[in-house]
Amino acid sequence: MPDDNDRLAVYLSHSWRPRDVELNLLAWSELEKFCELLVDVPDEPGADPPYYLNRIEELLRRTDLFVGVLTYRKVQEDPFTPEDADLHCSAYSLAEIRLAESADIPRLILYENSTGFRPPRNVRPWEAYIPFDRQKNEGLPEQRQWRNVIRPKIEQWNVGSSVIGNL
Repeated sequence: MPDDNDRLAVYLSHSWRPRDVELNLLAWSELEKFCELLVDVPDEPGADPPYYLNRIEELLRRTDLFVGVLTYRKVQEDPFTPEDADLHCSAYSLAEIRLAESADIPRLILYENSTGFRPPRNVRPWEAYIPFDRQKNEGLPEQRQWRNVIRPKIEQWNVGSSVIGNL
């Protein structure tokens, strides 16, 4: 659903934790040239969770692309399904990723290796799952990793996969 400027609507699933903000901005900087962020302000800021599942599904129906930044979380009593019980990430972010996979939305998932997340076995051209590492107290992956590995894979996904041309 490109807008009047031929920009794509993107649903960005990410962490709101202070450590992750700089990483989210860096990921967005790779996409902002051809995307418009699909924004939904919660009716009740700080509600837990701030969105209802049917609201997320509605937003996913309106989006052209799904981008997820899945970061490490200490395991808590999150409502993981049995097959995801060993993961170290936000259950809410993971649920959004699973919804995008179910809806078969073209997607880019950046995931921290320490989460234990694994992409599907068969990744198609309009899907990209890119692992990254970062130091325990660092907000960003090492600059060389971003420049030499992550950025080229993002560019390959958004250009080489014809994500843009096929929508």
